[in-house]
Amino acid sequence: MLCNVTANSNTHAKTGTTANGPCCACRLGPFMVLLLLASLGFLLAYQPRPDALPELARFAGRFHVLVLHFPIGLLTVAAMLSLGHWRPLAQLLPATPPPVVTWLGGAGALSAWLAAVLGWLLAHSGDYAGPAVQRHLYAGLACAAAALVAWALAQAWANRPESALRYRAMVASLLITNALVILAGHWGGILTHGEKYLWEAAPAWLRPLAGQPPPSPPAPRADLSGQPIYPAVIAPVLRQYCVECHNEQKAKGGLRLETYAETMEAVKAGQPRESELLKRLLLPLKDEDHMPPPGKPQPKPADLALLEWWIATGAPEKTPLRELNPPPPIKQHLGLE
Repeated sequence: MLCNVTANSNTHAKTGTTANGPCCACRLGPFMVLLLLASLGFLLAYQPRPDALPELARFAGRFHVLVLHFPIGLLTVAAMLSLGHWRPLAQLLPATPPPVVTWLGGAGALSAWLAAVLGWLLAHSGDYAGPAVQRHLYAGLACAAAALVAWALAQAWANRPESALRYRAMVASLLITNALVILAGHWGGILTHGEKYLWEAAPAWLRPLAGQPPPSPPAPRADLSGQPIYPAVIAPVLRQYCVECHNEQKAKGGLRLETYAETMEAVKAGQPRESELLKRLLLPLKDEDHMPPPGKPQPKPADLALLEWWIATGAPEKTPLRELNPPPPIKQHLGLE
């Protein structure tokens, strides 16, 4: 049923009421916020098995990376424009009408809720596991909840723009929401690029300010011939191309490749072409099962040949390299010739 506001009722237009009480939109907004908050609470409490999600739900989760950028922009703009009504910043920012701030806050809150739901589906699809995934998920749910609260407060302020208390509560909630956006984005970046990505390229003078150790000088190339093959030769290749997605923090597909025992779960000693590790690496880049995924650094042919030779020799762990008598191409790749 549409709400009719009489043309001569300026007070009703400002406060969002009709002659019979609050308009439909004013009643519907808080109810929608409560409903969406309840759905986030359900997601927080419900922990399904990966195989319990329907195929369509697992597919929908992949769209998380497409939706998550909308709330970032909308909530940032909503917070900035809301500050235009704060006297110290009134000369720098436009005094945006409250309904515009409310609309931006609502669009940001709804897109944050959708991103959180899709992220929850992705986190429970079976491709991700580990503490970093849980931290990112909880931060995303908290961000969506805070955005919904900010939207409700924005609606309350739009109904009574003269209320300083409602205005301050709305601005505070928008600022908290944006802080949670930054936190969730940071933990999402760790999932994608690893824990050291943000600071590994920082200048030497900046690293101590962030509590990071100074960059260590490159170590001289060691003589590999007498060293055990897995820790000295194979593990560095896996760290370069695979461990970013297969570690304690982010065990994609339930696979970790940080230790020899974990690596052997994807290796059939003596059978390189039957080993899941090598099979995924050798698939065409366009194949959806190819690893590493497109956009990530891809192993060089010499690295693939090294892994194939290592598996073919029985995938030893502590055998010195010289005792395995690697063929000339492998020796050349490792700098032994």
